[in-house]
Amino acid sequence: MLRSACFLLTFALSTLFAGPTAEEWASITKLDAGPTAVPKNESDAKRIAIAHNELQEKTLRAFVAAHPKDANFFEAKLRLARTLSIHSRLNGEPEPGEIGRILTELDAVAVGPQRAELDFARLSREMRRLQGSRPSPGQRAALLESARKFQKGYPTDRRIASLLAEVATLFEHDPKTKTALISDAEKLAQDPNLKAQLADDRKRLNLLDKPLGLRFTGIDGANFDIKTQRGKVVVVLFFATWSEPSMAAFSELRDIMAKNDDAVFVGVSLDKDKATLQGFLRQLKRRPIVGWDGKIWDSPLIQTTGINTLPTVWIFDKQGLLRSLDGLEETEKQITRLGQE
Repeated sequence: MLRSACFLLTFALSTLFAGPTAEEWASITKLDAGPTAVPKNESDAKRIAIAHNELQEKTLRAFVAAHPKDANFFEAKLRLARTLSIHSRLNGEPEPGEIGRILTELDAVAVGPQRAELDFARLSREMRRLQGSRPSPGQRAALLESARKFQKGYPTDRRIASLLAEVATLFEHDPKTKTALISDAEKLAQDPNLKAQLADDRKRLNLLDKPLGLRFTGIDGANFDIKTQRGKVVVVLFFATWSEPSMAAFSELRDIMAKNDDAVFVGVSLDKDKATLQGFLRQLKRRPIVGWDGKIWDSPLIQTTGINTLPTVWIFDKQGLLRSLDGLEETEKQITRLGQE
């Protein structure tokens, strides 16, 4: 879960042409702003997102059925394919075959700038398929190749910086590739939020293989200072109870750490509500020290470390050097390797 909204899931396609049905088309593009309802929690946010997605699908289907000759028909079909893809992801369902049929249909008629829109739609679909999962090396390599191909084919496309930054999120385990992607994105980035994201990414990369003065006071009053843990591998989870992926990572790491007595597991919470976090921790038989200050993304610790994604897992070696920015990638193997060094 990125601190900023995921680019490839929400980026609105550009309007290629102006058509006679301007009012209807305006009602479609207005939905790009997202739902207006304020969610009470993550499950409520999901419910609201699903309802908004269904409204987009309904509106797009009506437009496509009523205006097959309209200049915006091509983009409407692309939007429909994207909406169906997001629908399947939100509901945990396989993608419908209709998406492939739409893209094949548009491939036969795409001309000029429509070709770039179609290629970007395919790339976005590929990216969405990997969201919320741990891609295999082959999947990462294929996505990277597709992104670089798009960059080469459309070097002036305004979305390249965001595209490269998004792909870079999948290469936290590969500093060399991530650095190359960030460097290219930095040269093109214009949006202030994207620039801030890239600055955070760069900040994390610059901390790798260096000692980090990681210390904090736990929510239960216990103090943690990584300097006192020399001789042990330390696994740090940045998480929040409102983030489902964070909770899954927390559970997974607890199970792994229970089998690794020579390693230390601590957490840093980005929860705002102290009582909620305490309630969660009270349920645990074996509790790690968890740092918390209630400042969420504005926490000094978060600001200095460049954390902008939850969950994030870092692994420090026995000398206190930050050795892994992606501790969820083959966690046990990383702990074992660093423990033997």
